[in-house]
Amino acid sequence: MARYKKRPVVIEAFQWFNHTELNETPEWFRKAIENGTVQLNYDGTITIETFEGPHLSREGDYIIQGVKGEIYPCKPDIFEMTYEPEGSTGSITVDRERNTASGVFRVERGGGHITGHNRDKK
Repeated sequence: MARYKKRPVVIEAFQWFNHTELNETPEWFRKAIENGTVQLNYDGTITIETFEGPHLSREGDYIIQGVKGEIYPCKPDIFEMTYEPEGSTGSITVDRERNTASGVFRVERGGGHITGHNRDKK
């Protein structure tokens, strides 16, 4: 049986918090809200329509735009084990004062299915 390794992939992502202003989010996220791919729910969750069906994202989850433009959520612990800032050899730097993390990230090591939960903006 042949063996394969995962190719490095560059994605865009940001970490969502209930106080995140929409003008602080990437344009692709705002467009996804406009076209209905992303819904901001009243309970503070986000519903994201993915290829696998709707996923719910909660505060602190990372919102990722994949290589084909797909959007999906990822729990912080899985994200931090799987991604690091592009061009970095260290871990993700988080702005604790603003309680945010964003940027262009690359896959550092392979992983299985990425799960997520949504969060809504009130």
